[in-house]
Amino acid sequence: MESNQTKVEWRNTKLHAQLDLMEQEIKNLGWSKILTIYHPDINVDWDQAWEIFQIYRKIHVAKQNSCYARFTPKEQFLLLNLHKINF
Repeated sequence: MESNQTKVEWRNTKLHAQLDLMEQEIKNLGWSKILTIYHPDINVDWDQAWEIFQIYRKIHVAKQNSCYARFTPKEQFLLLNLHKINF
């Protein structure tokens, strides 16, 4: 049986990996392209479009200001389950 510490470490590793992927996507595509892909005004059919866009925005702003982004528990849940969301 996994210890609580192991579960937390796994969760943090997965969160960091997902954040790195999203950060790399912003870097490769540019912010204007991210807006055209993920902005909730464009993607009105996505249930979680606003929440996902907020995560991208937090990552982008944090990089611009050379600081860390803080995510709510709901945002952390979305980050851990992005592969299950239909884009």
